[in-house]
Amino acid sequence: MTMSHQPDQTRGHAGRSAQARLIDPVTGKTFGYRFGGVRPGPVLVAMGSDDLVAHVAARLGRIPSLPWLRGTLCLLRADRANARAIESTLADSLGTVDRVVHLPFADDAGPRAVREATWKILREAAVLGMIQGRGVRLCRHGQQPPSRS
Repeated sequence: MTMSHQPDQTRGHAGRSAQARLIDPVTGKTFGYRFGGVRPGPVLVAMGSDDLVAHVAARLGRIPSLPWLRGTLCLLRADRANARAIESTLADSLGTVDRVVHLPFADDAGPRAVREATWKILREAAVLGMIQGRGVRLCRHGQQPPSRS
């Protein structure tokens, strides 16, 4: 099984594509989104429900500096991505995954859930050095910051 990268219409500065849809070649369905990958760096994978991931991808796609992300960020729709597709498709494409983030499986992808999931991903990206992290709080009130492992 091979993975198809289909650039979305979301574009960053200088016309660079900010994201690509990950398409399962067998079903033809989008099972995730890939950001970055142009500059070397860590690999961060975030998994969540279909609706939440779609909304978070749209929100991340509006960040103008995202095309300059160091490394690769993949958002996977856990409802559509089966283990075989992830293992055979993404492993060859991504190499070693540095961190996996599990997004909350909310009943709905309301504005609060989307906002919290987006900030969770941005915190992890900042800790991994994928983004500079200006304006990103590394921990929520009363929590310890994520470890730099």
